[in-house]
Amino acid sequence: MRSVKNEERVNVEWYAAHVVMAVEFRDGNRDRVPVFENIFLVQAAPHQEAQKEGALLGKGEEGDSEGFFMWDGRPAFLRFAGIRKTTLCADPELPPKNGTEITYSEFELSDTESVSKFLRGEEVTIRYID
Repeated sequence: MRSVKNEERVNVEWYAAHVVMAVEFRDGNRDRVPVFENIFLVQAAPHQEAQKEGALLGKGEEGDSEGFFMWDGRPAFLRFAGIRKTTLCADPELPPKNGTEITYSEFELSDTESVSKFLRGEEVTIRYID
């Protein structure tokens, strides 16, 4: 391990990388595209490196499990779609620990009943604010 002089040290910080993955059906039917967002904790400097680290993690998740990946009973492929955002964790001076907020999402629902449905995992329409 080589010694690093103080002037060479780069301020490494913790980021939440929002990695978007999309399911592509192998049967050619493009009736819908299931999409989900994985949030990875990455350590990087500068901020652009957090995006690169997230992309490497997303690309590592790609695949079809050697032909065994299914979605709703249909053969599929999991594709890395991109990085939606990276956010600096709450306190860059301290490493994340229990209770550290690492990221957040903001969206609007039409009424309080929709909030209840959302919490129960029922289908609702949201307006996502980034």
